[in-house]
Formats: sequence, structure tokens, C-alpha cells
Amino acid sequence: MKTSFLFLGVLALLPGCASVRTIQIAAEGGMAAASIQVDVAPDSPALQSVPVSSYFLPGNAIRAGAKAHTVRFGEGQPSTQEVSASGLGGKAVIIAQLPGGRADAPGDADSRRKTIPLSGKLPNGEKVTSVLRVGISDGGITVKAVK
Repeated sequence: MKTSFLFLGVLALLPGCASVRTIQIAAEGGMAAASIQVDVAPDSPALQSVPVSSYFLPGNAIRAGAKAHTVRFGEGQPSTQEVSASGLGGKAVIIAQLPGGRADAPGDADSRRKTIPLSGKLPNGEKVTSVLRVGISDGGITVKAVK
């Protein structure tokens, strides 16, 4: 009987330990009509170090091995699409192929790459919720918890 109460007590605490189940990728502004790709992959040192300008090139070995979910935007595609966070581990890396020439930078210093925790708190201090909204704009990637 004590075990049952202990189990129920643990269950009562779980809602405070939110983890992401769904990632909404939203092409904002003109990005919805642009022909772009966005990859959502488990975090790895290789994904943090690969130049984004070469990541989307055909035959890129790091992209091929990344086990990424790819979302495509452009004509005929919805401006918001969802990706399951299942199988991404503790952190996910979002990499966007944005139009125009941009300088490569390591890790999240590149506005086309964003690392997001799938539990705990986001870099902006917001608590992670079961749904995260990732905005893709000409300025780069933003992440917000959906309340």
C-alpha cells in the first residue's frame, strides 16, 4: 500500500518536468514562399562544427549521418509543419538553409543553426513545454515555448 502512495506521489510531480514532444517549424514572412529546407536532428559535435553553407550540399556526409527530420517550405507547402521530438535525445539542433549569402560561424553563433534543450529551460529562460515553436525568418531561427 505504501508503494502505491509513493508511486502516486511521483506521478504528481511529473507535470513540472516537461519535455518537448512536438516541434512546430514555422516559416515566417517571405520564408513561407521561399524554397528552403530545415533539418531537425539530435545534437552532436559534428553538427555543431559543420559549416552551414556546406551542410546542405549534395553528398554531405555529416548531413547523411545526422538522422535528421527534414521540413521543406515553398510553393504548395504549409507555412507551419510539425516534427516529433521522439528520438532526438536531450537536445536538438535546427539547421535552416536560408536564401542569400551568409558567413559561416561555429555553433549557435550562426543564425541558421540553433541548439535547443528538450527539457528544462530554453536559452531565453522560458520553461520548456510539450510544444516548441521554431520560427524561420530572414534573420535566422527563433525558439519559443507554446503555452
